[in-house]
Amino acid sequence: MTGADMVAGRVAPVGADMVAGRVAPDVGDMVAGRVAGPDIATGVIAPAGTALPAAGEVVAALREIFATMIDGEPGHLAVETGEAHSFADPLHAWVDTSGTYAARTVLITEPTTAARLTRAMCGAGPEEELEPDEIADALGEIVNMLAGSVAAARPTGGGLGLPQVSRARPDGSAGPEADLLWHGAGITVAVLQPG
Repeated sequence: MTGADMVAGRVAPVGADMVAGRVAPDVGDMVAGRVAGPDIATGVIAPAGTALPAAGEVVAALREIFATMIDGEPGHLAVETGEAHSFADPLHAWVDTSGTYAARTVLITEPTTAARLTRAMCGAGPEEELEPDEIADALGEIVNMLAGSVAAARPTGGGLGLPQVSRARPDGSAGPEADLLWHGAGITVAVLQPG
């Protein structure tokens, strides 16, 4: 599967199972909207008619994106099972989804991790200088693919807004959130209810 497949709403078998309402066994634990347990991304779905997806859907989609667009293989994005991330200088990237179920899909990480993600996506070397716009574009592309997957998994889909990147957390009511580790670096994904 390519990133273009995800943006176009074509999803991997796990995603197809989610859209069809099939739930895979052994999915880990959902605790107060946060993800716990290493197996969460095996296909948990939110109940039909729910505005926001389950955290497992979001993690599964992000793992597909990272395996396809960033690492070139699965297995480098793990669920953080310890304490919630506390970022000193966070960058927030988000995309709004419109339609019957409006949502704001958010990715949060530190600037150093954002630069590493950009280098991995672009094939840049560790010493290669990156412009702030390149980092913003890379984070925006990641969250755009993630929002596309989230929208595709909702019963009625939805249109995507333009990616936004800011130091400030975007507004929205709390929804599913997951703390992840990518090569040891913290990344948080959340889906908020705008408004």
